[in-house]
Amino acid sequence: MQISLRSHLIAGTAAVVGASAIALTPVVAQHQALPALQVPATSAEVSLAGFDSPISELLKTFGVVNEDLLSGAAPVIAVNTAAGIIPGIIDNPTPIIRQLGTNGSKYLLNTLNSGALIGYGLSEGVWNAAGDLINLNPVGAIQTLLAAVNSAGITALAAGQYVLNGIVTRVQALGAYLGVALPTLLPTVVGQVQQVVGTFTDVFGGIVTSLGGGDFEAAWNYAIDGFFGPVGFNATRSIPGTLLGLTIGEQVNGVPSARTVVNGLVDGLANNVLGAPGIPNPVAPPTAAVKKAAPSASALRKAPAAAAASGNDAPAADNSGGDNGGSKAAKSSRSNDGGSSNSRAAKSGKH
Repeated sequence: MQISLRSHLIAGTAAVVGASAIALTPVVAQHQALPALQVPATSAEVSLAGFDSPISELLKTFGVVNEDLLSGAAPVIAVNTAAGIIPGIIDNPTPIIRQLGTNGSKYLLNTLNSGALIGYGLSEGVWNAAGDLINLNPVGAIQTLLAAVNSAGITALAAGQYVLNGIVTRVQALGAYLGVALPTLLPTVVGQVQQVVGTFTDVFGGIVTSLGGGDFEAAWNYAIDGFFGPVGFNATRSIPGTLLGLTIGEQVNGVPSARTVVNGLVDGLANNVLGAPGIPNPVAPPTAAVKKAAPSASALRKAPAAAAASGNDAPAADNSGGDNGGSKAAKSSRSNDGGSSNSRAAKSGKH
C-alpha cells in the first residue's frame, strides 16, 4: 500500500514540474527578445542629432556679441582702433573733444600771452615816460607813450587774427571734408540694406527649397541657424550674424558697419577738420619779449643820463687838457727864459 501511494506522488510531482516548464517557456522567450526593441530607439536618436539646437545657436551668437564688444584683437578696418568696441573706446576715447581741447588751449595761450604782453608794453611805456618827464623831456614822454600804445594795438590785432584765422581755416576744412565724405556715405547705406535683404532671402529661400524637396531636417536647420545662429545653415548668411556685423561689428562682405562709418566720420572731423593746421602762434610771452627786445626801463632811464654825463666830461677833459698844455707850455717858456737869463748873468759875471 505504501509503495502504491509513493508511485502516485512521484507521478503527480513529475506532471506538475513538466507543466511548469511548459508554462515558463514563453516568458523566457519574451525576455530574450527585449534587446531587439532598442534598435529603433537608437535610430531615432541618430536622426535627432541632425537637427540643430536653437539654444546652442543662441550661445554661439552670444559669443560673437562678446567679441564685438570686448575683443582687444587687431581690427579688420584700420579706422577702428580694436576689434571690440570697448577696447577701441579706451584706446581712443574722445578724439573730437581731445582736438577741441588742444585747439582751445592754443587759443587761450595766445590770448593770455597777448594780454600779458600788452600790459608789459604799456607798463614799460608809462614808466619810461615818467622818466622822460623827470628829465624834463615832455616830447620824449609823449613819444614813449604813443609807441607803447601802438605796440599794444599791434599785439591785440595779431592775437585776434590768430583766433579768426584758425576758425576760418577749420570751417573751410569742414566744407572740403564733407564734400568728400558724404558722397561715399550713401553707397555704404545702400550696401548695408542690400546685405540685410540678401540675408533674409537666403534664410527663407533655404527653408522653402528644403520643404519643397521633403527634407524637413534641412528646413529646420535653415530656420534655426538663420534666425538664431551667427552663421546660417551650410555656411550661408544668418540674420543675427548680418545684423551684428552691420551694427557693432566691423563689416559684412566688405560693406562697412555703422560703427565703422561713425568712427571714420569722427576721426575725419578730429584730424582733417579740427586738426587742420592754422597760422603759427604769433604772440610770444613777455619773458621771451624781454630777452629779445629792448632793455628794461631802468636801463632806458640811465642811458640819457650816461650820455649827457659823458658829453659834459669830454669838453672838460679837452679844456683841462688844453689848459694843462698851455700851462705846461708857459712853464716851459718861463723855465727856458729863466734859464737863458741866468746863463747870460753868469756869462756877464765872468766877464
